[in-house]
Amino acid sequence: MLEKYDEDFIVAEEGFNPQQSEEAFFNKLGLKNIDPAFTLPEFRFNMGQLVFTSGLLKRKDFNGLIDWNGDTARNIRPEVFKCKEQGIVNYILLKKMAAKEITLRRVRFRIGRTHNELNKICIDQMTKDAHKGFIIHWSGLKTHWDLKNIPRHDIILHFERMYYKKIKYGSIIRLYKIACIRLRRIKHVIANQKISFKCLKKWSEVLVSDVKYYFSALQ
Repeated sequence: MLEKYDEDFIVAEEGFNPQQSEEAFFNKLGLKNIDPAFTLPEFRFNMGQLVFTSGLLKRKDFNGLIDWNGDTARNIRPEVFKCKEQGIVNYILLKKMAAKEITLRRVRFRIGRTHNELNKICIDQMTKDAHKGFIIHWSGLKTHWDLKNIPRHDIILHFERMYYKKIKYGSIIRLYKIACIRLRRIKHVIANQKISFKCLKKWSEVLVSDVKYYFSALQ
């Protein structure tokens, strides 16, 4: 789908309202104080999917924005640049594009977790030639381990089954990983509730849910 484009960077074309822009990318007033000469274009792009040419960005491009010391890179200006690296990379690439140091193209190749197209996907009809190319992005922080709460989680399970079928002892490995995730979930329920009848009831519901999940995972 994207092979026909020659630009250095390909990003997903989508719209963000002013509030989303402030929360997920950067504070415009703060950015204006840092770089008053730069005029922001109207679009932003999500970092969940990005096609790029390696070698075009250097560590020096992030001077004053990222602290590379320590075990992990650190955003120096979190009050300006939001969502970890997302705001910073948007700023760097948009500025380089304006200076004609790189080329960048926006393409519609992403489907979000709330997109209407997501509900039209039929797993039984999913073949290499049945659908046009796209990426599904289940965006947002994952604060729980329950797939059932994720829209169209059946698509995730479909590709997970396909993956484990192709590796040796795949079903055993898959079950082990699911068990580890579920045990962490049970510990989370216990740790965040006082030991009471309500807590025990919730714990039993989790166990029943997990047993059902184990059987569905092996199918």
